[in-house]
Amino acid sequence: MKDIDVINRRPGSRTGRKWKLKALLVTFTTMMGIGVSEQASIAQLLPGPSSQITDYALPNVLSGPCEIEFDRRGKAWIEEVVGNAITRYDPSSGQFTRYPLSQPGALPGGIEIGPDDGIWFPELTANRITRIDAVTGTSESYPIPFGQIVSGTLNIGAAVATDMAAGPDNGIWFSMSGMGAIGRIDITTKQVEVITLPTPLSTVSALTQIIQRGPGNLMVISLAAANKIATIDVFTRQIKEYTIPTPAALPQGVTTDRDGMIWFTETGAQKFGKLDVNTGQIQEFSILALRAQIGLQLSLGNPLPFPGPIRQGSDGKIYFAQGGFEAGNKIGQYDPLTGTYKEFIVPTAAAGICDINNSQDGAIWFGEFTGNKIGKLRITS
Repeated sequence: MKDIDVINRRPGSRTGRKWKLKALLVTFTTMMGIGVSEQASIAQLLPGPSSQITDYALPNVLSGPCEIEFDRRGKAWIEEVVGNAITRYDPSSGQFTRYPLSQPGALPGGIEIGPDDGIWFPELTANRITRIDAVTGTSESYPIPFGQIVSGTLNIGAAVATDMAAGPDNGIWFSMSGMGAIGRIDITTKQVEVITLPTPLSTVSALTQIIQRGPGNLMVISLAAANKIATIDVFTRQIKEYTIPTPAALPQGVTTDRDGMIWFTETGAQKFGKLDVNTGQIQEFSILALRAQIGLQLSLGNPLPFPGPIRQGSDGKIYFAQGGFEAGNKIGQYDPLTGTYKEFIVPTAAAGICDINNSQDGAIWFGEFTGNKIGKLRITS
């Protein structure tokens, strides 16, 4: 790692943002010759940011934050895709501590906190797995012995490991978009294993491929190019693939709820779905149809949802990011018990909600890729 930058930053005030947006809207509509009554109707469509959301700007102006994970001490670790660094944030003090990667342009991927409390993440172009000690900040890197093109001072490879998740087997599992495979690194021995997926070219969509812990002994991974969700048993290595009913749905986010159901998003189809691995049954939900039930709510972001990463909150509801790489600025909430749907508008215009985290009780944390911030949505525990 290079020199560490430490910056203290407390969250800024959002007072007046909602009214500034509405004032801007009124000014624009007046210039367009729209009357007061019509202005009032239009203003109802722009409700302003949610009062339950607070966001925090990162010190580096070109960070491109995406995934955020929390260690055992409650510190947040943030993946800086553009900034080529990992940043630690202390919610209690507001302090940011930045850890630049040793190789330029290494492109850090999805972070995972291992059972060893280490901060694990892949480096996409450097073709290796790196671990940061959560206490000391020191790091070690482990080359992926597959797809290596250049090795030495500068490492370049084609494995394209993009996302990571800890399994119940003392292993960290990761996607290998460049090899049509799933990888595993043993936490103790650091040995890397590669398991080829049955469907050829199923992992070519690197930016939308996500792997998470599944029910029981399973890991679950989205295969956007194949239009499938796959599971792998960490002990038997048995792989099962489930085809999404909607063609070209581009599945992206995956998560497992408390009842063992796998929830996933369909970025291309503007839907999310639920998979029962016991029956193989898939149920889909149209976000546009759910939006029609709550009425049109405009915001300064992409009007289409483009759902991405998905999680279950501590309140039992399902949350998903909208428009991570499409300049969205909403988080969707679906209640599986009542079927009701709600959306939370992020204060930053075109924020690009890149990933969300549910590990903190009473909150959903997220990264804003284009907004260059992290955010917190307060929910009911």
